[in-house]
Amino acid sequence: MNSDERFRELINAWCSGDLDESSLSELEENLRQSPDTRRLFLEYRATESALRATSVVPEFIGQPIRRPWQSYAVASLTAAFAALLACVFIFWPARPGVIATVTGKAGAVLWTGDGGEVIHDLDAGDAIGGGTLETLAADAWAEFAFPDGTTMAVSGNSAITISEQQGQKIMRLREGSLSVDAAEQPAGLPMLLMTPSAEARVLGTQFNVSADDFTTRVTVNEGLVEVERLADGSVQDVPENHLVIAALEGETEFKAVPRRGFVETWKSDLPRDRRYGEWRSPIDGLPGAQQARPMLWQKNQEKPLLLHVASIDPSPKDSPPVRLTSGTRLQIRGRLNRGHRVFFGLTTLHAEGGFAGKYLFTTPIETDHDAGFEVEVPIEKFKREKESFPSSPLGLELADFWALTIEKNVGLEIIEVELLK
Repeated sequence: MNSDERFRELINAWCSGDLDESSLSELEENLRQSPDTRRLFLEYRATESALRATSVVPEFIGQPIRRPWQSYAVASLTAAFAALLACVFIFWPARPGVIATVTGKAGAVLWTGDGGEVIHDLDAGDAIGGGTLETLAADAWAEFAFPDGTTMAVSGNSAITISEQQGQKIMRLREGSLSVDAAEQPAGLPMLLMTPSAEARVLGTQFNVSADDFTTRVTVNEGLVEVERLADGSVQDVPENHLVIAALEGETEFKAVPRRGFVETWKSDLPRDRRYGEWRSPIDGLPGAQQARPMLWQKNQEKPLLLHVASIDPSPKDSPPVRLTSGTRLQIRGRLNRGHRVFFGLTTLHAEGGFAGKYLFTTPIETDHDAGFEVEVPIEKFKREKESFPSSPLGLELADFWALTIEKNVGLEIIEVELLK
């Protein structure tokens, strides 16, 4: 039996859950020693990830292409997978122009390389160099990993430019939400993360960032992050379980403060909490509302999808984080021009940690525009979009709420969202 055949036998046993301790050690050693083995493992991993994703993509995305994997079984990932994947990235040799590898994605994701190449169909296992990664819809997300073990996840309407100069990682988050789990960086080469209003220097830590044109919020869950406010050059060290707000307005407070304890109920405060959408002021006796904005998702060149999206930030500025608990329910008030199916979604974080997953609830709504609609949904009814996410959003932190319709503009507006207990 040659080495390739032996490796295929090992990976087949691993996927079937039949790999004993001795064989697992043999597989790990192969990954450490052989670049060809690591490359083949990533190919297997990408195909397995695509197969697992086919049963959980939201129905409006359309039917995905199923990829054959010869006769190999596809099983749930185990703790052993994390160790094996770590071996791949730690011992992966530097490849010219390659900075990171995509480890997961869903929804509308666009990659634009430094050379101008545009890719709409990034998938797990794809290597990326310098360029810009965009998640183009409220339900979209993407994860990527660097050879040193650093991982990042972007979600919602986000755009991040990735580059590397002489071994130093340089990220530019133009807008949106980012979760970073940074491995220890080389001495004198901190990872740099820039936004329109701040610059963060990172040696090794876990933190979350949200940014728009005017404000950046950095929440540190582990380690220490140095944040500079670009408006005046002020610097704050943000330790574990603290956050800081850096705004372009220099007169606003710029100080690291303890992360406030979780709350289990929440009520939107619009337009303050608006993340994506246009604010419509009260008129003719109707309450103000957040109008969904159009967004074109070019799933493929032949058939782009037109979405109309509104999203809300439940913890703007230094508001306490919102935890989803058993027995809670979301009450959503809004308006439509006519009856239509509406998708409601939640983006979540692990409690005091990084990106956890996205959860979806969809229902047809029959309504008269002047009367509006009211939907009340138990949190347990929101279903994960991907099997690798926690089975339920219970116990997770609510990062944002979103609502959307597909293809037809039916005048979706969100008046108020409340988490009730």
